[in-house]
Amino acid sequence: MHPWQEKTESMQQLQEDDEVAMVVHERILKQVKMDDYGRYDPSPTMAKPHFKDIPNYGLQNARATE
Repeated sequence: MHPWQEKTESMQQLQEDDEVAMVVHERILKQVKMDDYGRYDPSPTMAKPHFKDIPNYGLQNARATE
């Protein structure tokens, strides 16, 4: 077998592998739900509070005087 024949065979194998990869990729994309993209719903633990916490200065001052 000549070296140029080996190259064409390896090129054909690469092309077949690419075609198989494309088919698999298309199948994977068909399984993805596209209607849920674009909405952002953060989890409750990561959401910011609606108000700023008021520090308890009375408790801190009581500890400092002890």
